[in-house]
Amino acid sequence: MGGVGYGHDVAEASKPPRLEDQITQVDRRPWTPGRAEYRALGPVLLSVWTVEPLQTAVKRWCDGRSSRTWEGRAINGIGGAMKRTMKGTTTGLVVATLAASCSSTSSTSKADSGVQDAASSSSSGGSSGSEGGSEGGSGSSSGAGGGCDGGTVRGGQPVTLASGQPGQNDPSGIAVDATSVYWTDASGGTVMKVALSGGSPTTLAAGLNNPQGIAVDATSVYWTNDFGNSTVMKVALGGGSPTTIASGQINPSGIAVDATSVYWTDASGGTVMKVALSGGSPTTIASEPGARGIAVDATNVYWTGNGAVMKVALGGGSPVTLASGQPGQDDPLAIAVDATSVYWTDYANGTVMKVAISGGSPTTLASGQSEPAFIAVDPTNVFWTDASGGNVMKVALGGGCPVTLASGQSSPQGIAVDATSVYWTNHAGGTVMKLAK
Repeated sequence: MGGVGYGHDVAEASKPPRLEDQITQVDRRPWTPGRAEYRALGPVLLSVWTVEPLQTAVKRWCDGRSSRTWEGRAINGIGGAMKRTMKGTTTGLVVATLAASCSSTSSTSKADSGVQDAASSSSSGGSSGSEGGSEGGSGSSSGAGGGCDGGTVRGGQPVTLASGQPGQNDPSGIAVDATSVYWTDASGGTVMKVALSGGSPTTLAAGLNNPQGIAVDATSVYWTNDFGNSTVMKVALGGGSPTTIASGQINPSGIAVDATSVYWTDASGGTVMKVALSGGSPTTIASEPGARGIAVDATNVYWTGNGAVMKVALGGGSPVTLASGQPGQDDPLAIAVDATSVYWTDYANGTVMKVAISGGSPTTLASGQSEPAFIAVDPTNVFWTDASGGNVMKVALGGGCPVTLASGQSSPQGIAVDATSVYWTNHAGGTVMKLAK
């Protein structure tokens, strides 16, 4: 564990719980960033920390933003959890400045500035309502060019499509077609759907082992179960008996589908796999330790893993490295593809990036994000969720200033788009959301 934690940096009198005792195996769950362990620390830290030791915590969090270790990512996640949990308190006003404080220059000086600004706002009667309403667009959405301080906040009110349904505790992956929105719920063990306009959700499958990634085609919904039986499954769009199309996997996570096959990554198994839509014997099309996100087009399969963005022909062959070892790229997570480019989020470095399908020099589309998680693309924009920042974001395909579409969300994760709207899951809030583009 390395002994890195808040408990070693704040005043001894405060004696907060050891990070090592609160979070275990953080990096083993790449598809559920902003996990419950992070969130659970918020009330604990609120009860033992005052503003003075928080100055040290701010500095530690800023340093963690640029760390390549799991400890750094954990610190970043805890900071985001604190920001959400403490909203409306004096301490919360301090913590709410963390993302802006760490966006550039020295973390120490920026952290001190953030604490002073927040304390000043608190003493002069700053309201918790305005703090909550501007959380997503007050400095955490920097553009790659450095001229987008604070980003742009877009108006619009998200619509809750589903909330508090039986078996819907922490929705994760999401997919959309012409009529419905589909999602997985890891702890609820369900796959569910609801009409695009909302209504009563339908449970398509239940009793599953931590369903994660999800994909949809004209006839079926497909998903991965990454605990227990570790299978890839499908069910008809209208429901029915789920079918196992691949078993014996280790940790299947990301999933994609085309006209003939289902593709998935197995992070612990270190493979990129495929199987026919009807099932059968899975084929290993690439060996890749730590493979995570996956996307597919008419000719290739693309994935993230081990600090690289890769592709291989649909039928297998020699994998090609599209991007590796770039500044701000050592933890690529989710991935999407269009006719010209591949796009991905870098969870640890807070960046959204792209590269040509043929490879070349990657472009940073957005930086200074808290924990960019899942990603989607349409003909004009790239969309992503920022898990600890609580934001849903977009930026033009060619780059520019990021736009905050929704802020104050509860650990937003899976994201999907159609011609008119963007959809996402709030992992901590237990909701499925929709917003007009």
